Amino acid sequence: MGASMAFDPATKSVVLFGGLGAYGTTADTWSWDGEHWHALASAPSSTSRLEANLAYDSISRTVLMLGGEQLVPITDPCQRPPGRPLVCTPGKNFRGVALDAPFWGWDGRAWTARSYAGPTPSTEAALVTQSDGTVLAFGNGTWTYDGNAWQLRAFAPPDLIEPEGIALDPDSQQVIAVERFQPGVCMPHSGCSKPAYMRTFTWTGSKWKELADRQTPFASGDAEHGQGSLVADPAGGGLLMIAADGSTWRRSRGDWRQVAIASESPPVLEGMTLVSDPASRQVVAFGGSASTSFQKSNATWVWDGRHWKELTAPIGPTPLPGVVAPVACSLNGPALQANQEANTGATVHVMVSNIFITSPCDLKVAFTFTLVDASGKRLAVAGNPSVVNVDTRTTGIGGRAVTITWLWTHACASTRVHAEIEAVGVGAYPRPISVNLKSVPACSGSEKSTLGANPYRIT
Repeated sequence: MGASMAFDPATKSVVLFGGLGAYGTTADTWSWDGEHWHALASAPSSTSRLEANLAYDSISRTVLMLGGEQLVPITDPCQRPPGRPLVCTPGKNFRGVALDAPFWGWDGRAWTARSYAGPTPSTEAALVTQSDGTVLAFGNGTWTYDGNAWQLRAFAPPDLIEPEGIALDPDSQQVIAVERFQPGVCMPHSGCSKPAYMRTFTWTGSKWKELADRQTPFASGDAEHGQGSLVADPAGGGLLMIAADGSTWRRSRGDWRQVAIASESPPVLEGMTLVSDPASRQVVAFGGSASTSFQKSNATWVWDGRHWKELTAPIGPTPLPGVVAPVACSLNGPALQANQEANTGATVHVMVSNIFITSPCDLKVAFTFTLVDASGKRLAVAGNPSVVNVDTRTTGIGGRAVTITWLWTHACASTRVHAEIEAVGVGAYPRPISVNLKSVPACSGSEKSTLGANPYRIT
């Protein structure tokens, strides 16, 4: 579910990256050769994401990846009964993690974070390869990429805001975008008399121009990203789109025509992505989920220009297994809770919980807790900073949740206080976390504060 795809002309194959599994977003890369999926590489966990935008850039000869969302579970989705196989249920309680690097490039062997200077498009921008091989991005304006930097070509137009599909039309060699439009302002139960309809636009190289398309169907795409629902049809010509009612439509020179009814088309699934595969003259539809069950997350469909076919026969390993045992120990979370006892000789408790250690484990992390004032200066408190070491190699606690509690006794300060928590080691959380502590009383001349930590608890 939520995997991203693009065609790579250098390898003449479709590249697929990421998605969502039981343990959150994945960082696997796969290729489609027209008949089979092949596992290519597992990228660093910092690249894991779903619903990123991909497009091939002929200048840098890489598949570019922009944005996406990275998720980790809040609760452990797996049970590990002694002497019995792992039992996992797909998690639905996730929290987002800020992306370390939103912009990456795939050179056919590995993903590399790409640095750039100056302004950039939104990380939710849709990407599309233009006829000259350059990449166009639509989001907070229209941008192009020259292999090294982004250049703003036009500000966001007032008429085209969130396209539900954007692709290069093989007939006109122009970038086409479709968007749902609602005349007027319609609130729930307001009785709007003017129904919504679809509009079509083209990029002229300097601005977006509305086209006079006829019978444009409602798209089933994700309006937030505008990518993966409108694609070129390498076998039948024109553009192909799955409508909101599940039927399949083709656009040819401004005319839309239904080419398959809903029962002949892939089901309308959340997170399903379409990509044009000119090497095998197919449109490939992959993934998606109708619920949190993940049961349809591995469905692969191909369009040969006339018919859809679901590949249910053995086609080799498929990406995004719905439930998988982790291959290495990881540290997810943490979720932070800060509270303070409101009594004399106040004690501030800062709890780090929901740290899930997955098996097989080899996790060794040092958690450092530091109290600082509003200027970032470390407070003169005994035991500050305080360090707790979590070493699963000595405890053998695969698949359990860890909680750590820091105690600041006789808590007092003269300014607003922050608690900074940093984890360093194998599988550690990638960046320091700051917690604002409230209602810390002012210190008298004789008060002395002490910082300490309870040994971590396993639940």
